[in-house]
Amino acid sequence: MPKKNKKPRKHKQKFKLKHPGASAPKKVTDIINPSQFDQLVLSGDKPAIVDFWAEWCMPCKATAPHFAAAAETYSDQVTFAKVNTEKSPTLASRYGIRSIPTMLMIDGGEVVDVHTGASQQAGIERMAKKLIARRAKAESKVEGSSESESAPSSSDGLVGKLKGLFGGKKADASASGDAGQAA
Repeated sequence: MPKKNKKPRKHKQKFKLKHPGASAPKKVTDIINPSQFDQLVLSGDKPAIVDFWAEWCMPCKATAPHFAAAAETYSDQVTFAKVNTEKSPTLASRYGIRSIPTMLMIDGGEVVDVHTGASQQAGIERMAKKLIARRAKAESKVEGSSESESAPSSSDGLVGKLKGLFGGKKADASASGDAGQAA
């Protein structure tokens, strides 16, 4: 039986690997200088996920469409920004970025979490949900706090932390022990 000449199949790419900042959708902001970063991310009214990347980085290029897709879903609650480490080395240095891609989760002007390495859309969406939950929890604490019940200060040390964990109430061991013996 003669062999049939088969034409080789061409494989289709699932996504295009192109410059992640070149066609960034409006939901993702390209940060070009530290003052823009400070204004949009640190002083912004929403928490932010900042992707540090470079043009030559293949994992960065693979992560870009996932970052953009997550931004499409969560950009109303979270700011999505990209920083090219080659064009903004000052920002990369400020945050100690040594590997890319690295994503910083920033809320209230402080870094609350860091993820290094390529990410899928689901992982980036988990980061966004974590920031949204953190912000909601912080806002509910502000609304529910009263002057008579203040949180322990950092100067309270271990005692303050323990009071914070147990609601500031002391457990009366003798009262609970006596009640158990009387029954």
